[in-house]
Amino acid sequence: MTSLTLLSLISVNVPGMASKYNNMVLGFTQLDLLPSELIYDKIFTFDNDNDEGLNPNFDKLGFSSKYCIKNMGSTFIFLAGYVILYVVLFISHYL
Repeated sequence: MTSLTLLSLISVNVPGMASKYNNMVLGFTQLDLLPSELIYDKIFTFDNDNDEGLNPNFDKLGFSSKYCIKNMGSTFIFLAGYVILYVVLFISHYL
């Protein structure tokens, strides 16, 4: 599935039905479960003046920012949660 989503970054004309299928698969593979934009606005400060996607293909895939954290969406929150969990487990193991 990853190769299918990354194939959309190449500037190639895709027929109508394949484009609809590709958009459906993209929505499924990103799995953005949490409202990450609301969470990030309260935690981080981003410079939104020059923050735009590299080209229209990136914007279409949901990579509408030059910041990795904003592009990762909920994945960054889950990753940070796992890191915090492992640190707590490591510390509690030695107490």
